[in-house]
Amino acid sequence: MAESIKLALIGCGGIAHAHLNGYKLLKEKGAAEFEFVALCDVEKTRVERFAEKIVALGLQPNPPRSYTALEEMLKREALDAADICTPHSYHHLAALPCLESGLDIITEKPFAVSIAAGLKMINAAKQNGRILATAENLRRGERERATWWALNRKQYIGTPRLFFSESLHFSLNVIANTPWRHDKLWGGGGMTIDGGVHYAELLIYYFGDVERVYAETRNFEPARYMDPKAKTGPVTSTVEDTTVATLTFKNGLTGVWALSSGSPGKGYGRTVYYGSDGSLDGDGVTRKDGTNIPMATLQSEFMESLSAEKKETYFPAGITEWFAIELHDFLRAISTRGKPEVDGWDGLKAQAICDAIYESALIGQAVSMESVLNGDVAAYQKEINEHWGITG
Repeated sequence: MAESIKLALIGCGGIAHAHLNGYKLLKEKGAAEFEFVALCDVEKTRVERFAEKIVALGLQPNPPRSYTALEEMLKREALDAADICTPHSYHHLAALPCLESGLDIITEKPFAVSIAAGLKMINAAKQNGRILATAENLRRGERERATWWALNRKQYIGTPRLFFSESLHFSLNVIANTPWRHDKLWGGGGMTIDGGVHYAELLIYYFGDVERVYAETRNFEPARYMDPKAKTGPVTSTVEDTTVATLTFKNGLTGVWALSSGSPGKGYGRTVYYGSDGSLDGDGVTRKDGTNIPMATLQSEFMESLSAEKKETYFPAGITEWFAIELHDFLRAISTRGKPEVDGWDGLKAQAICDAIYESALIGQAVSMESVLNGDVAAYQKEINEHWGITG
């Protein structure tokens, strides 16, 4: 990465600060050459404060220029790439003009507010010869890499055959003080696509493509609050707070994925992967002969298996912070004109698992991933596409 990449950051809200900390770490480690040329956010005060923070953190001596209109920024600035950290419904609205202006793009998850919007982004990147990456960080962790490694080596649990993943708790919070996350038209769905898309992407990383999905969703607690104790800032949620889904993969593996913020009482969370010779969870491997391999040992064995080149790819300059790693991968792809590890199509497939859950729950039957990705099944997304003027 010899030449400094000229960056714009679009959307200066909560997740943008996590990105900024990742960029800061890359600078401190000398792992990438870049500069923030411009920032864009609809709120003038927010974008100006973000520019000041960039200088305060020591990323560069001068603040980037601030804009509240994307079109003006693209017209005035000479840029190489943009990092999109807007609400979900704005991902395509920001990405399309950037791609058409010749910029490479990384966009936060979920990749787009609907499948149709995501396909527009992918097609625009292809037509303009641009790199399109999804800011997916969960697979970048050492434990997640070690889990992938173990699942794909039969000496640990044999051939994977089942998984069960449950995350159940109770909350009336407006997530991250962002009411739009509770609105179908702005978020594209609820907790399944907002936070659950991380796990959907991880499942594809572990086991390959999903073939079909059957799901039930519920909105048990539609009243959400900025302050649940005081019951202030009430928001009426139009999205699910509970999902139970069965996923069948092309390789024959099947599993149950349940997540809920509408489950009062005892919270519960556990994920276990079962194979022909044992199981793997957060504690490590338990084989059917009774032997155990702790997760710490598994991670050590994984790290020892890596070549110096592969270790640098996974953990550049020894960095283990997820956001820094995903951004390094994007900047590397720009410099080498190579494929980012999680590109636009990878991001869309993870999103499509979540959209398939919504579509299945709406029509009351299993849906194929192919039918969701090609738009044949899109009843749940119809209202979203109409609201944002998204056509096929």
